[in-house]
Amino acid sequence: MSEKSARHLMLRQMLRQIPALLLGGLCLWLLTLRAEQMDLRAAAAAIRNLELIDWFWAGLATLVSFWAIGRYDAILHRHLRTGISDRAARFSGAAAIALSQSLGFGIFTGALARWRMLSSLSLGTALRLTITVAAAFLLCWVTVVSLSGLILRPDLGVSVHWLWLGLSVPLLALWLSIRQPRVKGLAVGYFPPVTALLPLLFWTFVDTFAAGIAFAILLSTFIEIQLFQILPVFIIAFGVGLFSGMPGGIGAFEITLFALLPDVDPYALTSAILAFRLIYFAVPASIALLALIKPWKSQPNPIEPAWSSHSLKRSIEEAPRAESRLLVQNGGFALISKRTIIGCVQTNQCLVGLFDPLSGSFHAAAQNFQTEAKRRNRIACLYRVSARVAVAARRANLKVLLVANEALITSSQFNIDGPEHRTLRRKLRHAAKAGIIVTCPAQLPFEELAEVDRLWQKTHGRPRGFSMGIYSDETVSNQKVLTAYHKGKLVAFVTFHQGISELTLDLMRHVEDVPDGTMHRLLVAAISDAKELGIPRVSLACVPATEQVYSSKAASWIAKYTSRRVGADGLIQFKRGFAPTWEPRYMAAPTWFGMAIALIDIGLAVFSSTAKMPSHTIQGKALSDADDVFRAQSQDHLEEFNIAARQLK
Repeated sequence: MSEKSARHLMLRQMLRQIPALLLGGLCLWLLTLRAEQMDLRAAAAAIRNLELIDWFWAGLATLVSFWAIGRYDAILHRHLRTGISDRAARFSGAAAIALSQSLGFGIFTGALARWRMLSSLSLGTALRLTITVAAAFLLCWVTVVSLSGLILRPDLGVSVHWLWLGLSVPLLALWLSIRQPRVKGLAVGYFPPVTALLPLLFWTFVDTFAAGIAFAILLSTFIEIQLFQILPVFIIAFGVGLFSGMPGGIGAFEITLFALLPDVDPYALTSAILAFRLIYFAVPASIALLALIKPWKSQPNPIEPAWSSHSLKRSIEEAPRAESRLLVQNGGFALISKRTIIGCVQTNQCLVGLFDPLSGSFHAAAQNFQTEAKRRNRIACLYRVSARVAVAARRANLKVLLVANEALITSSQFNIDGPEHRTLRRKLRHAAKAGIIVTCPAQLPFEELAEVDRLWQKTHGRPRGFSMGIYSDETVSNQKVLTAYHKGKLVAFVTFHQGISELTLDLMRHVEDVPDGTMHRLLVAAISDAKELGIPRVSLACVPATEQVYSSKAASWIAKYTSRRVGADGLIQFKRGFAPTWEPRYMAAPTWFGMAIALIDIGLAVFSSTAKMPSHTIQGKALSDADDVFRAQSQDHLEEFNIAARQLK
């Protein structure tokens, strides 16, 4: 955001304060009507008679409140990725709020205070941060008011209304956080993730309850009153005063307290309000003014970890697992720590370590991985990792869950003559009888491939993303592609990621009326081709771990629902026909709650793919010499395979 646009936005925010100021002025006028009940001189004299111990406890509660206030900025600085350290964010945030709540015009004064104290922060970023803090506090304040009113003072309103408001607001916030719906004019990921939202709600409870306790301590020196009676009323009045935009919330704060506490002695209430304004508004604002004299000398931390697209590409090429190439498709990047390189994808809620580390040991980098996730306000999560990495994750105190099984075939030992391949042989005979021809073209027929993909989407729906491949010309041009022709027409194709020692199945696409056994024949051809080319292992990719015995009925139901949603039963039956070796794949997260959030988040990433139809922008892409040689060798072998397959008729 440029300085000019930031000034325009600030001007708009000031104009938007006018209705609130008018309301605050109305409250101030209403307050003057009660002037005869408010003997300010007597109240000031009563304040001078307060004992030191009362000021001490009220001051301590104020300190706790501002300690919590500073956490708002620390969390939201990480969310907006300003690079400001947590310490500087906490200090500047507490000081800015101390000034803005005392001077009024909260957005305007808060942004200027942050801009002044953090020299590395632009005015536009300071304004955006201030607006975000105010919006987050408003949302959390409504929740605190609703729940505290429901629990402590249901007599303030109709109970069921408190209940609905108390439940609907946090549930709406949770939905916005998890779904991150697209809103015009707002950036993708604008709403804080759950790992930021829940701490914000917690610190709002601490902040408002501590402020309420400070007020209750001062009020209790004049009259006897129970804490649970005053807290909900104070939190309502406190919020109304802050959002009125008036300096110190004057007028709105007082009139709300008088309205909600009609039975309390006005003299005692006035005295407590004046004392509270001294300890909670005047003292913190005076300290904050001192902080404005000299800006905070804090250099921004680097936003990005030590990684580059070049290092990611090189690491993927050398990675032991071929499907690590999916990182290129879904915006992945590499985290490098202690000679360990972890391929990562950032989702709405998680920093996901996708598959095994590209190199090195996860155990050596586990702490740094979790620290980086915290820096991004994300849940540290590993997804579809091997048993070896799962053991390392458990040693790092992460919770581990079996989520998938990978079908693996040793190409040198693959033979379709055994009894375990009875179904496979029958399918191959059907394909041979239909006259299916398998090829590995040196120049890919992009238009035909795209048409098959379009027809497949028409019958199967939008393709899934994240840990699953999505068709594009650019993607398949860097993969091993086998095509199946029937009567001279392309009816199916499969693609494989190729690693240093394995092939991993990625896409399987076919037309609706594809001859029976075509997909089986494509995969057998790929396995046979891998054997001829000396590639020791072929992976038929993962299927959900539907046979896992879960300790809870809820987890078991979720697993079965997911299995039905992705059509896992048919996929498992299809892959069993190749008699593969099944290897477990695990997921890891710091807590079981974090695991549940990560499962939902990854599920949404998979099923909410924003894939578009192929653009055909690189149809003329030239292949490297190595690709030409590799595909020529594959094609020579597949011609022999097709001749042998015809003998199955």
